[in-house]
Amino acid sequence: NETDHVLSLQQAYNHSRAVMLEGHQLQLQPQHRAPFHRPAANMPHHLEARVVGSGWQPSGKLPIDAVGEYSFQMVQTTPMVAFENIRYEVRSVKATTFVIFRHESTRRAAVRVVNQSAENLSLRQRGADAPMVDLRPNDDLPFAFYEPTLPKRLEVVCAQERNIVSKTADIERGIEGHAAWAPLGIGVRSQVFYAVRRIGPTLVVTF
Repeated sequence: NETDHVLSLQQAYNHSRAVMLEGHQLQLQPQHRAPFHRPAANMPHHLEARVVGSGWQPSGKLPIDAVGEYSFQMVQTTPMVAFENIRYEVRSVKATTFVIFRHESTRRAAVRVVNQSAENLSLRQRGADAPMVDLRPNDDLPFAFYEPTLPKRLEVVCAQERNIVSKTADIERGIEGHAAWAPLGIGVRSQVFYAVRRIGPTLVVTF
């Protein structure tokens, strides 16, 4: 744990998060490491992380079966809604898998969302159980997907058309096809388009 949070880790299950298996959670102090054994070996290799503290919600399912670097969104719902992007690295050394959690650099974020329109937008990962992130005109924010196992699609709502929810294509898989501006289709009063491009390690989604 290379963050400055105390993290609670457990194996992610397919059932409701309200069901917790006692004795199978690990609390990891900042700048510490500890062994962790998955209690259900027949389940997918996914972890669930939560910041220990008031109002922090469990993360989505975090895959740890493939070597690489990934990012995900942590959500705090009280005393006010707040978001923090965490990066985790999966390494394999002989028979051991290492999972290293770090704060994501805002300068080298995996995803950045930019609002160059005149509309107040709200967005989140489509299909994820996460609050909306508000994106005002001229806002430029680092972003991470809450549920890494789901497609990298955004659900977007415009303040003028609150009853119409639009969605982007998978921004990670379809980046080559998003070189041009694509319409969001958020109602007749909104003419918001979006484009996706890669700048270094960052996918930039511009509205």
